[in-house]
Amino acid sequence: MKRVILILAGVLMALMPMRADSYREMLKQYLTYSGDVNSEQMAEQLSQSIVTMLPDAEKADFTKAMNEYAAQQMWDDMTDIFLPSFKKHVSEADLKAAIKQYDDERFVRLKAKSMELVSNLEKDPNYQQFMGSFQNALMAIMSGQTAQDVAVPASIDATYTQAFARFYRKTGLSDMMSSTYSSYIDMIAKSLASENVPNAQEIAGSVSSYMTRNMETLMLTIFHSAYTMDDMNYMAEMMDTDFGHHCMDAVKELTSHPIALATELIGKMQTWMNSRYPKYGDKLTEILKLFKTMQ
Repeated sequence: MKRVILILAGVLMALMPMRADSYREMLKQYLTYSGDVNSEQMAEQLSQSIVTMLPDAEKADFTKAMNEYAAQQMWDDMTDIFLPSFKKHVSEADLKAAIKQYDDERFVRLKAKSMELVSNLEKDPNYQQFMGSFQNALMAIMSGQTAQDVAVPASIDATYTQAFARFYRKTGLSDMMSSTYSSYIDMIAKSLASENVPNAQEIAGSVSSYMTRNMETLMLTIFHSAYTMDDMNYMAEMMDTDFGHHCMDAVKELTSHPIALATELIGKMQTWMNSRYPKYGDKLTEILKLFKTMQ
């Protein structure tokens, strides 16, 4: 009997890594299908921020190296980064259900469009205008005044606004945006304190609240140009599931610490670059040190 138990224990120990690998591969499949991570877009954004540090003669080669990284390694690195949070919130059954949902072509198309809109915020004219307004709001908040909120454009009717509000909350975009901007409170407070600004923590909280509150209006304006009201209702209904909420909980946990997330990714990029393009690995080392001071 003892021998049988030992054999069973050995089999279970051997199967445990297989189960872990099974979950990891399923998560990688989910990330690939879901559009939650766009490796090419992320590589492009990182390239643009780093390439300014390089001599003109090296810029093209570095961009080529980043594209190679995105194609060969980034999915595996992002899967490893996402793994702890997903294992905490998302079961294997949740992942299976989520992957199955991507069989719906309309859902895939609209989810990809929504992620593209969020990922390209900085390029959107409405976002650029919002940041201009935010600069004025920041000055008002720092001087003890009440910042003026962004108004909903007159071209967007109340029915669409209500449909968007439901979509914004049901899909988890509201929580994700809130947690992301809330994470910057300490960073803003430290920056203000270094400039000897009084009530730095209070001001930082007001800035974060302003960003969170007005981001919904900004997102409403941006999505209005790409989504019909029917699209929004459909997406809200499709995402309002147990597995949808669990996946969003994991993503929200990750995005609530954006600097830590970026630091971890740059660290993995540095490891890959060091083994293939050492001179660019050195540049990433400099950037990694900067990010670590921001945590």
